[in-house]
Amino acid sequence: VKYMLDYTLNRFTRWLRILGIDATLETEEEEKERTSNGKIAIFEHCKREKRTLLTTSYKLLLRKDCPPGAYLLDPKSTTILEQALVRLL
Repeated sequence: VKYMLDYTLNRFTRWLRILGIDATLETEEEEKERTSNGKIAIFEHCKREKRTLLTTSYKLLLRKDCPPGAYLLDPKSTTILEQALVRLL
């Protein structure tokens, strides 16, 4: 399984990569477009590369064009990230 993570999960992305998981981070430019213009390039990126989206944004998951199988994570809770890591492996 390949993953696409939003920009707020950059540290988690590094840990996934260390563990050998195929994880891509949303670029800073894509994040700025998403937060200012409302253009969701991360969705297109997920669909094009067949990646599962991991995000911290509940509103992002509610959008109708959100790719199926996306996960919501809370980066402030170490316990939740550890549980998510176990599920992702």
